[in-house]
Amino acid sequence: VEATMIRILYVEDNEHDVLALRRSFKKAGWSFQLNVSDRAESALAILENSLDYDILLVDQGLPGMKGLELCRIVVEREYDLPMVILTGEGSEGLAVEALKTGADDYMVKDAQFGYLELLPLVIQDVLKRHENKTARKKAEEKYQLLVDNAPIGIFRSTHSGRLLDVNPALAAMFGFDSPQSMREKTNSKDFYIDSNRRADLLNELESYGEVNNFESQQRTYDGRVIWVTESVRATCDLSRDEGCIEGFIIDITEKKMQEERIRQLAMYDNLTGLPNRNLFDDRLGQAMFMSERANNEMALLYLDLDGFKEINDQCG
Repeated sequence: VEATMIRILYVEDNEHDVLALRRSFKKAGWSFQLNVSDRAESALAILENSLDYDILLVDQGLPGMKGLELCRIVVEREYDLPMVILTGEGSEGLAVEALKTGADDYMVKDAQFGYLELLPLVIQDVLKRHENKTARKKAEEKYQLLVDNAPIGIFRSTHSGRLLDVNPALAAMFGFDSPQSMREKTNSKDFYIDSNRRADLLNELESYGEVNNFESQQRTYDGRVIWVTESVRATCDLSRDEGCIEGFIIDITEKKMQEERIRQLAMYDNLTGLPNRNLFDDRLGQAMFMSERANNEMALLYLDLDGFKEINDQCG
């Protein structure tokens, strides 16, 4: 057994069992600090003042409050403390109930089967599982913090469009006051102004498993029309209506407006707003192409306005 100091709170009213446990741990060369409480009520008082323990060992047959009830309260109060239930009379039903209540493991105090020799191994296993569980929880909390504070919209939905998770940025983008409100009030397919665009997105997703920078116009809950780009991937079989699609959405409305302003400047006169030579050349090229493809004749009408040169020179 590793020499790391293990801090144990042992809730046991039988002094013989306490002494036997101490002897067994010392014999195994374990480095431990054992605090003992003979009642569940006093153990709760100890935990209210300090959670400076690595594990809680609880005898089921305590006077007054039983061990399972103590475990239930520890879980209810969200004390981050692994627990092992010990009992003198084991049964399958009690074992199941112990695990349901929140205990991490369960042992029968059977000396013939060497439970005291096995207990250090059980404690090590429970502590390792608790360490892994804590690490996963911290990683999930860190990931959730990143999602909640991301400046872009992040979502997870079913194939049919039912929203399972959205972050605050996406809810705000589409005019909702909270992610919960967005999940409850709408379906993602309802946002598409052109429903065929969602069908196109799903077709690409089914073909390639992921789609990047897919642009579409969408209508928000408060009636605004925005341009967005979506990058999504399938996380399961799209034929099943489960949490199959996840990805992120970026509002590119301002980018589209800037592109339109650039196009306007390139194709229209800045002073009059009338089409300029660039637009004329573009439309003339299109007309010539269409005429040639259809094997039709095309006419170009040229007008010359008397005195227009002087007006153009003076007024631009």
